[in-house]
Amino acid sequence: MTIEMPARDVLPEKEEEAPRGKFLYAVILSDREREFGPIGLEGGRVYSIPYQDIAAVVSDYPVTEIKFLRKNLSPYHLTIRRVSQECTAIPAKFGQVANDADKVRRVLKANYDELKEELIRLQDKVEMGLKVSWAVENVFEYVVEESSGLRHLRDRLLKSSASLTRQQRIDIGALVYDKLNEMKNAITEKAITLVQDSVEELEI
Repeated sequence: MTIEMPARDVLPEKEEEAPRGKFLYAVILSDREREFGPIGLEGGRVYSIPYQDIAAVVSDYPVTEIKFLRKNLSPYHLTIRRVSQECTAIPAKFGQVANDADKVRRVLKANYDELKEELIRLQDKVEMGLKVSWAVENVFEYVVEESSGLRHLRDRLLKSSASLTRQQRIDIGALVYDKLNEMKNAITEKAITLVQDSVEELEI
């Protein structure tokens, strides 16, 4: 789940022409104002705007279209990581700027039940990613050697001709692709079996 503000009609193209609004980073489970330091976009002070027992994490920023540049994305991701270390948090979609604090509170109020339910679900939990890779120099050769059927087919074709035709290479490539997916699925199932008793939710 990510937080998304209602769309606005027209935004100023230049920051110097725009009034200051509230750039939204996340919604957290908190019933009070919190300070996270000058870690936001353009070194902005990051703080929270509470509504009942949830709060929006924001920094002051011009109400304008925000470009997907490293200088903007880096502090956005850094802030979300920092906030998530201290609080249960739902990240906001990048680039959302509310006109003022009252607008932020109205959004929290309008979506309170859904946000509170999701925050309670996430409370005292962490998200973990698992990546599995093959430590082999050539995946194609590895798959062929691991499959007796593919290995015999390759050897038989090479015995009948000094080299494989283009169509033969295409056919073998398709078989290798199917076998590779079969092996990947088997590894995925094994990984799921290893971790499923230790996690509450799995997403593949």
